[in-house]
Amino acid sequence: MDRARVAVLVVLLGVLPCAVLGDEASSAEAARATAARFLDALVAGESARLRPLLPRYGKVSAKLGRFGPAQGSFSAGQIEALFADFGRHGAVRSFAVEHVDVASSRYAAVRGRVQTVDRDGVPAQCALHLGLEPEDGRWVVREIREDPP
Repeated sequence: MDRARVAVLVVLLGVLPCAVLGDEASSAEAARATAARFLDALVAGESARLRPLLPRYGKVSAKLGRFGPAQGSFSAGQIEALFADFGRHGAVRSFAVEHVDVASSRYAAVRGRVQTVDRDGVPAQCALHLGLEPEDGRWVVREIREDPP
């Protein structure tokens, strides 16, 4: 491929996510909606609903205690299986998206509070952080991190 084509491709890859996702306010709303759908799927115990919110390409970084335990990089299918396993033994009772921060339509950080019942039936609360990135004109979850409250 010649330099002109490479330059055009680089520009399109940088501009396309911004054009597709829109301005910062609409990007923040789209990121919030993706996080809400992700957490709704957890509350419903339907891990298959996570698949459209996960990347088609690459891995998801996860650091999970209560939901796992799991730490590392996982494919979309592995993330789905991890939450399916949690759903067989535990449950997510409620969630609240607390904060959404969008950095120039290339990355969004979402922080939420989650009420769970763990594998031993003990109710607990934790903070769940989701890192989202654009992929094919939509936000996908690229990072999931669980922190104590």
